[in-house]
Amino acid sequence: MAAIAFARLGYDTRYLRLAPFLATDRRAMVLAEFGVRALSYEEIQGGIGKYFTQRSALSRQAYERIFRDSPVEQAIADSLCMSDEDRERFSLANEHYLSSELAELCELIMFATEISNADPGRPIRIVTAFTKLSQTVISWGRESNKNIELVSLPRVLSFGGYLIRGLAKYLSVKKAAFQGRHVTAGQQQSPETSVLPEEISNEIIFFPHKGIYYGDLFLKDHYYSNDPASPFHPTRILHLSLGEPKAERARTDQYYALHQIPNSDLHALGAVAVRRWAFDYIRLIWRGRHRWGANSKKRTSSHFAFYFARYCHLRLYLSGLERLPRAKIALVGYDVLFPPMLSVALALHDIVTVATQERFFAPFQGIYRLIFDYYLPVGPRVCRFLSDHPRLARLGHCDPIGPVRAEDISARQTEFPEKYSAIKRERKLILALDFHSETTAVANARAMANNWRTNKRFYLDMIRLAIDFPHAHIVLKGKDTNATTLSQMQDIMSVIGMMPNISFETDLSTYSPSLMAAMADLAVACHTSLVDEMLAVGKPALIYDFIDHPTSHFGYDQYPVIVKTYQELRLRVAELIEGSPLMPSDMFAEMRQDYYSYGIDNLSARLRLHNRLEDIYHQVNGRVN
Repeated sequence: MAAIAFARLGYDTRYLRLAPFLATDRRAMVLAEFGVRALSYEEIQGGIGKYFTQRSALSRQAYERIFRDSPVEQAIADSLCMSDEDRERFSLANEHYLSSELAELCELIMFATEISNADPGRPIRIVTAFTKLSQTVISWGRESNKNIELVSLPRVLSFGGYLIRGLAKYLSVKKAAFQGRHVTAGQQQSPETSVLPEEISNEIIFFPHKGIYYGDLFLKDHYYSNDPASPFHPTRILHLSLGEPKAERARTDQYYALHQIPNSDLHALGAVAVRRWAFDYIRLIWRGRHRWGANSKKRTSSHFAFYFARYCHLRLYLSGLERLPRAKIALVGYDVLFPPMLSVALALHDIVTVATQERFFAPFQGIYRLIFDYYLPVGPRVCRFLSDHPRLARLGHCDPIGPVRAEDISARQTEFPEKYSAIKRERKLILALDFHSETTAVANARAMANNWRTNKRFYLDMIRLAIDFPHAHIVLKGKDTNATTLSQMQDIMSVIGMMPNISFETDLSTYSPSLMAAMADLAVACHTSLVDEMLAVGKPALIYDFIDHPTSHFGYDQYPVIVKTYQELRLRVAELIEGSPLMPSDMFAEMRQDYYSYGIDNLSARLRLHNRLEDIYHQVNGRVN
């Protein structure tokens, strides 16, 4: 309503994000008719790296100036009898959540700066709820652009917004707990009627992150042992979800039932008692009131609200983990998306966390906080980076093992389907890896890198490449086929359909990422995890970085794997087709060893992982016994 009011007063009014009940293309069009339009990443010029850099810097400033050594944080830590190490982890987790809360403010500052740069004399007003934190952060944004102004909504509206969001959060947690379930081996029970045993005896728990499948691309089974006697056999691992809706986990539930895999939901295991936690929170603050003194300026409503949310998160996780008295090791399915507060809760329950690395590039963005006892990344380069940036990670051990799925590419090098064998007999096969495309205009406006403009540019340049190299065949492939059905892409798809040497692979289940990578003579990619897996096994791959992502965060140490313009791309592809190497062999070997643990021994990454898991299990058992 406030946005419509501003539009009616004659302001050019834009919004960053719509409330869930408004987030449809049809309702967004209605708002546009009232003069309220979406801010879209398609409007950002010069790449998105500036956002990640600014978000990381502002969240660090905010934590150090406002939240560091907070009496509330100390009071929570005291109430839970945290050790010094636990306090450091708790501090880092809080900084992570602060970064998430500041994300939208940082986006608004970036959009305001972008609009102001295009029209230097134009004042930009950022409208937000009144909090001390929002005032402070936007004031820092103004240091680089004086045209940015803050317009705060009245405190009563801000407080009403807090109440609504708080109620929505409470209801979502209650709903997640209701939807949680436990399925015993060999049974498939409805979440509403399942009965939990009083004590769950599993020693190993696994958080696969939104189910056991990654789309239609692969199964998250890298932790599994084939030995039925191993504690890491899937039937001996308790798989835990984190409140995902029933519809999203249906396919995963079927897999669990088919393979007799025990599973439950951590939210459902515990008791949601927000009112009790609120009383406990008030009590611990009152008991720690003697600490305020010089910190009186930190007693703001946003300060208390921030830590209350963190306190509820922690109590929710601790409540669920109390039902797992024999758990010793927690396996993490997606390192950078694993809730840091859950890592803190696991540590407080003396459960060891083990995480492999899902994407080589992700830690270099500087917006994630990793808290694990054992981190098993792709290569030594990641360990060095995290060691040099201690506020990004709190790790007990950092032991590189290599990319666990890359060996699937090597295993597929000999048997190719006739469809692509016929192409390879006549042409060089170039694998072109696009970004995922959103299916609605509302979602597309919020897509930083993978928006329609970016993918259109990529497809058009692949068409140019197919024209320039008629003796090569370019096959476009991604994590899904959304782009082929979007009305906004049909002109491009029509052109692709008429050309003899470029195609879009839509049969993702038959032609898996590893199979396509194995068949390709070279790859041209928007940055995806598959490009790193190809480089890890020695396949030539070029990252086509025309949006300054990943270069603005990590330029691959000047190894020649990144091209930024079509002219540069065309030149490098011509060299590779003619038989030139991606880089000198000694340089490539050095990169592969440092980035992907290639050649550190004669073992595969998966075997290194399982050897390390067995070592960790025996160490933990020795410590417990």
